[in-house]
Amino acid sequence: MKPTAPTPPTMLARRVEDLRIFVIGAGPPTDVEWDAHIAHVRAEASSPYGILVASDGGTPTTQQRARLAALEGALRPPTAVLTSSPVVRGVMTVMSWLGGNLRAFAPDAVDSALEHLRVPSAHRPVVVATLETLRRRVRGGPRAS
Repeated sequence: MKPTAPTPPTMLARRVEDLRIFVIGAGPPTDVEWDAHIAHVRAEASSPYGILVASDGGTPTTQQRARLAALEGALRPPTAVLTSSPVVRGVMTVMSWLGGNLRAFAPDAVDSALEHLRVPSAHRPVVVATLETLRRRVRGGPRAS
């Protein structure tokens, strides 16, 4: 019998300097993935950081968004979201009503998103490389780091 390929994650995250990078696939994150995200948000709540999100159309579920919104200060960090999905943009609108500091960018507007987040030029190459690695992994590509 031929072994089956492992299912790619629906969401991955990494921190690079003062930036948290999240990549979400076409569907919602699993509760396990989202709980890990919530744990990081809780642990980093007192440190200043920005958030870069790239979504292929997936968004957290209503219940997952509610858990995030319930955390004190979780929606304050400046957040840039790379997406072409109208659904994701709609969710961003709802999150902004809850106090989120979000701005949408086209999926290929990484430079503009990093400018918005005030990522120093010296950090941008590693941020872009990390973003592309996470995108490949979520899309089922090689696990290279």
